[in-house]
Amino acid sequence: MSNVPSQLQLFTEYTASRHNVFFDGYQALHQWCCDHPVEFWGDWLACSAIPHNGSTAPVITGSGFIDRQFFPELTLNYTRCLLQVNDVSDDHPAVSIADESGRLVSVTRGELREMVLSIAAWLRHSGVQPGDRIVAIAHNSIESIAACLGCLSIGAVWSSVSPELGVTAVLERFRQLAPAVVFSNTQYQLNGSRHSMVSNLQSVIEQMPSLEHLILLDEAVEAVDVEVATHRLDDLLEQAALSLDNLVDFPFDHPLFIMFSSGTTGKPKCIVHGAGGTLLEHLKEHRLHGDLSSADTLLFQTSTGWMMWNWQLSALASGTHIVLYDGSVSYPQKSRLLTVLNDLNVTVFGTSPAYIQFLIESGIEPESVGSFSSLRAIQSTGSVLFESQFEWLAQHFRNIPVQSVSGGTDMIGCLVLGHPDLPVRTGDSQCLSLGIDVRVLNEHGIGRDGTGELVVVKPFPSQPVYYWNDSDGQRLSASYFEANPGCWTHGDQIRITNDGSPRILGRSDGTLNVRGVRIGPAEIMTVVNRIKGVRESMIVEQASPREPGGSRLVLLLVMQSEVPFERNFVLQLKKQVATETSRLHVPSIVVKVPALPRTHNGKPSEKAARDAVNRVNVTNRSALVNPGILEQIAQLVPEAPG
Repeated sequence: MSNVPSQLQLFTEYTASRHNVFFDGYQALHQWCCDHPVEFWGDWLACSAIPHNGSTAPVITGSGFIDRQFFPELTLNYTRCLLQVNDVSDDHPAVSIADESGRLVSVTRGELREMVLSIAAWLRHSGVQPGDRIVAIAHNSIESIAACLGCLSIGAVWSSVSPELGVTAVLERFRQLAPAVVFSNTQYQLNGSRHSMVSNLQSVIEQMPSLEHLILLDEAVEAVDVEVATHRLDDLLEQAALSLDNLVDFPFDHPLFIMFSSGTTGKPKCIVHGAGGTLLEHLKEHRLHGDLSSADTLLFQTSTGWMMWNWQLSALASGTHIVLYDGSVSYPQKSRLLTVLNDLNVTVFGTSPAYIQFLIESGIEPESVGSFSSLRAIQSTGSVLFESQFEWLAQHFRNIPVQSVSGGTDMIGCLVLGHPDLPVRTGDSQCLSLGIDVRVLNEHGIGRDGTGELVVVKPFPSQPVYYWNDSDGQRLSASYFEANPGCWTHGDQIRITNDGSPRILGRSDGTLNVRGVRIGPAEIMTVVNRIKGVRESMIVEQASPREPGGSRLVLLLVMQSEVPFERNFVLQLKKQVATETSRLHVPSIVVKVPALPRTHNGKPSEKAARDAVNRVNVTNRSALVNPGILEQIAQLVPEAPG
């Protein structure tokens, strides 16, 4: 451990001194911050040193989640906060992009600022107003980041998706927003092949009559035949740049990003996140929980369609150098992404359990790729990180702390996080997010420890400011507050030990009820995913009237190709599940499937799989990247006897 105190340690000492309190460890600090939200959020805003105007008081108005407002008298400009950071020079690296082809391009903070403010000038000159929606169909690139920040700098609202998303899925998201401008690439690269986006792009534009401008992001642009005015990004960059002083400040809750729910239960909901709440939460997660600073280089494996892209963007406000990666992580060599990590001296690497599992199955030994001498933390999110994956990372990455973080698009941040000074407990996250009052709801009520539904009992700055096209707030309320009045219901199952160590057990909509006993899917999948030959798994409940309790467990397995799926394998699997958990956890049906259904965010969809095994119509197939797998699952899983 470094002798230099972490930013969290310094903040703890500051808070203790300022309020004359003593904290016997992180759990005490967390509880104090939750019990004193006005003091905590006010102190954190002051410590963050972000540029702002207006009064910092009151910190919070309103008495509940629906009518709450943070810092109603304060104004700021999100882009200015990212580009104007104390003691970070113009020649400091800002953003680099590496891809599967071996290309590497970097821009300094000064160069990025010029790009952003030229784009802002062009948009303002073209009539874009604060509150106008600007959308993007784009891959990971410096150009995407510059376009985003240029839009946000003049008060426009940004929403983006990744380039492989189909026309129907793009329209279901963007048509709701009636955008004025679309930024787009015309092609993307994957596994050594170029894929044209032109046909899909033309179809999208034809069906979005609100669009006035198309701005193409590629260096080599394919011809696009559309009715709207078409420009190249280079045209925008020729515009004389605005100055930071010309940027207008906007209210704390001014809309910044519009994110989308996964859409597995209907048309994707348009979640509007405010500028101040997003920034304040991200700064807390980056600086306090991640200890990010201008000395760091962050690479988070993401796409423009996942909230972690927006999350990594905010790291510019800490002076952190962001490394983007575009294309296949395993082309032309399976170790391609690891090579980038090593060569670019990445200090904090963000990834997913799926990538970790790929490394394990591929037999890659990171030590043979590089020394990773700069790497100090690995963060994982997107789904449950299993104990075997923790153990593999510890074995191959010099016991670098593995921080399993979890939150969601709904709050554009995390509820469980890493901690720069606490040890890692295999299978667990290190701590709860500072200042967010996470509790457990179960048959005993609401408590600070135990196992049950994850709820939050006090408002927090990064909760959505509203849903788009939800004027009375009914859809927003139904999503988070109706299930458990007075609480934010997040949709996860969680276990919190009495010393404050949390573990996410899986989504609530995938929670199993076996003979009246609630079982988290992760309890079974943790065992199954350690079994040799299993690539990934999913456990769902199938209605079965003849079974006690009216249902049975179905285990879907994606196997490694070289491992035979035989009766003895299934029997041994069931025996291991029973031994390590209980007989109630043992699946009745075990089926080998080609793949699991996944949303366009890359997350496995238990809801879609459950509907398939129960022969229930999936209400929004376009939310899935591989909807055809549902018919295959339905054919492979036998119907329950009536």
